[in-house]
Amino acid sequence: MHDDRTNDRARGRGARYMAHQLDHLTDLLGEIREAYRALPGLNITFEQAQRLFRCDAARCRAALDWLIADGVIVETASRTFARAQWAPAAG
Repeated sequence: MHDDRTNDRARGRGARYMAHQLDHLTDLLGEIREAYRALPGLNITFEQAQRLFRCDAARCRAALDWLIADGVIVETASRTFARAQWAPAAG
């Protein structure tokens, strides 16, 4: 019986942790979307994105990949991130 209660508490902590992480990712997605909306010419490297949005590499990559899949931004040939309709021409 004790093991069941311990497992239930652990699952509860795990669910709260995941919800917390999802909240942070949702906030980060909103922050990045707003930056590209406010500054349509924004064209930054991955490292610059990490500094600008104050996030670790894994969270930054997840957010950027999400926004690429959603058509908000693109990763250019020069490995920078730009608003989809403002991406610099390849050349």
